[in-house]
Amino acid sequence: MVGIMDLSVCFVAFGPRHLGSSRLRAWNVAEAWGVPCIVWDDEDLPSLLIADVFIVQKVYPQPHRNFATKLHQWVRQARALGKQVIWDLCDPIWYWMPDEEFRDLAALMSAVVVSSGGLQVFLEEDHGIKATVIEDRLPYQNVFKRHESQAVPTLVWFGYSSNRMPCFSAAALPLQRLLSNGIPFKLKIIDNAPEQQLAANSALASVTSHVRWSEDTFIPELLTSDIALLPPYPGNWGEMKSGNKMMTAAWSGLPVSDGISYTYLRDLVTNPPYRQTEGEWMRQWAETHYDVRQSVTEWMALCTHLSQPVQEER
Repeated sequence: MVGIMDLSVCFVAFGPRHLGSSRLRAWNVAEAWGVPCIVWDDEDLPSLLIADVFIVQKVYPQPHRNFATKLHQWVRQARALGKQVIWDLCDPIWYWMPDEEFRDLAALMSAVVVSSGGLQVFLEEDHGIKATVIEDRLPYQNVFKRHESQAVPTLVWFGYSSNRMPCFSAAALPLQRLLSNGIPFKLKIIDNAPEQQLAANSALASVTSHVRWSEDTFIPELLTSDIALLPPYPGNWGEMKSGNKMMTAAWSGLPVSDGISYTYLRDLVTNPPYRQTEGEWMRQWAETHYDVRQSVTEWMALCTHLSQPVQEER
């Protein structure tokens, strides 16, 4: 019987830790687990001697990087040596690959892991591949928001700049209604392209500020905000996204509005005790369900299961 203590594990990240998906899916988990994490390098492929189990985060063939053949060969060599290779997906990357190429690569893997139930459903629907869900989680965070009365509370949106406009299409009208009713608020946007201003009417633009995302300043920026405004990404793509934004806001003790319910958004903006109550509930939810150590436990269980000898039927 093979146990997790008998296995060496290595995460192979898509990029460095400042890349959000790699930080959430690889670097944070590896650090909590105490196992190595390296970045995939097309020119210097990971040595197959460094681990028994490789958890490959998001890496996929990209024509402009011309490494499809290398990736396939590396996985085949690893499996031939008895190594386990797990493909960890946080996006439907098969949208950028020919279906046959995606299925061929997935078939080489020991297992496929995804970051959300929606991604699990669509992967099976599109390709017949059954995946294991291991959700995004974060390291324990000691600091969180203590809500006080604010004459002008701050709503905050954060994420990847390309997702900004699709998300705000769902929140524009409730924000306009707050403005029409003379309810004061500020809107802070934290992303990688603050030079690209939010396209909106002049009234909303006048209360909006843009801040460049930085790992060092992100949490302090959240803590100076009052409400996380996190409208859903529209369509099937939104259904496949993980809940990592809500989880991130929850760890900081921020109540979260999806921007769709005007009444809920209005009450959060105008009622500080209500913000405090909702923020406390969100923080408790994060502590209960979204500590990265829970992800480590789930990864350990999967790695151990994959490494057990297959029992032949008698």
